[in-house]
Amino acid sequence: MKKRIQVLIIGIFIPLFCMCQTYWIPNTALFDFLYHLNKPIPVISVTNTFQQFLPVTDKHLLKYTHKIIKNQKGLFIAIDGTGELFKATGISKNLIAFTREDSTYFVGYNGDSFNFSYLNTNYSFGGNGFWRSNGQLRYFSDSIHEWNIIRINKEYPITNFVTNYLPQKGVIYYIVKPILDGATFDQTTDYSVIKFDLSQRENHNLGKLNHIFSDLFSKNVQFTTPINLVSLNGSLTYLDPDDQYLLNFEKNEAYRLTNPLIKDLFYQKSTGDFPINCFEYENKIYYQFPSDSSKKLRSISISLDDFDKKPIEIYSNVSDTKKYTTIFCFIFLFLIAGGLSLYALRFRKKKNIKEEIPINFDFNEQEKNLINFLIDKSNNNILVSVEELNFSLGISKKTLEIQKRTRTETIHRINHKFRLLFEIDNDFIERVRSEEDKRYYNYTIAKENAALYKGRFKK
Repeated sequence: MKKRIQVLIIGIFIPLFCMCQTYWIPNTALFDFLYHLNKPIPVISVTNTFQQFLPVTDKHLLKYTHKIIKNQKGLFIAIDGTGELFKATGISKNLIAFTREDSTYFVGYNGDSFNFSYLNTNYSFGGNGFWRSNGQLRYFSDSIHEWNIIRINKEYPITNFVTNYLPQKGVIYYIVKPILDGATFDQTTDYSVIKFDLSQRENHNLGKLNHIFSDLFSKNVQFTTPINLVSLNGSLTYLDPDDQYLLNFEKNEAYRLTNPLIKDLFYQKSTGDFPINCFEYENKIYYQFPSDSSKKLRSISISLDDFDKKPIEIYSNVSDTKKYTTIFCFIFLFLIAGGLSLYALRFRKKKNIKEEIPINFDFNEQEKNLINFLIDKSNNNILVSVEELNFSLGISKKTLEIQKRTRTETIHRINHKFRLLFEIDNDFIERVRSEEDKRYYNYTIAKENAALYKGRFKK
């Protein structure tokens, strides 16, 4: 009987102890601003920098970063990869108190999940752990101080990869990247864009990601977590200095960042000192730098004037199921009825395309000079810098915009001619990231491609 009473007491007081766990930590400009703000901040992007605000007493939690959530109920810190949730409960001089809200205990399940607030309720969406990435939606119950799962129509793996949350519309757009499920060994090979309706609790597959963006994402595995910009109805995604986009999933529109002040802000140092704890408030991006010991909270204004709209779509739309089925059946019947004639037509078309390339198809003098310059350098294992490329093209004294446009158009034109002439998919002039400064690129021509060129053209 005595042992049963002891077990009962332990069962009652351990959860209470967890809920009453309070830490007093230094109050920074970020905490002070959010604590006194009477408006919610939909998403606060941690970016790819590891950070911990609260003392870590459990060695199992040393590898998990701390995320900030702000709604009208208060300021919260969620420990990534766990169910632990702390709420700011007071400020005294230069200290701020965070008290544990949850009574749960689990580790290693929802790492890198998308944390946000909807209708003043804290949510955790997706994450990694236990051999798989999941697409589960969880909310924190203030009444029982535990996380509960919400049933949704279909699960797509989601992390902090690329997300756009529009709280006023109750919608989350996110990109599902190719992934291998370690539990089922199911393999996805494409990037897809998903729309999640919070009120209906339904996921909708909007379509396949444009190859332009899928190529950028696959080549730039290390990039900062996107910044959610509600006022601009999109997500600001940073890949490298030349590829920084505002992605408006709702309108399926892409905008390239052109404001050099904002571009330099996120790529100002080759050491990768990216801003952290980024969020938007009243048309400004607020942020901190991890190397700044003062923990100063900075801001910069942002609007659509800082971008240039690109004539490309983010994703290809998925047709209505019935319409898609009807079209598929029609195409199938059409192929059965006219298969031979269609094959002959395609064969003649392919033949005509080859015949359209003149026998004396050639590069112009400027292109030849550039190619020979790159081949000479490449034969000596020397990479050509942007400045050398500009000098070879005779645009060194032009504006940066003209230099970039001329370089891009010339290289694309040369690569296109090379592919047509030799019927291969390889780039003739290749771009290689600089070892000294990862923000910039150098240029070269592979020896096998140089041999193909020299076999057909002479200096």
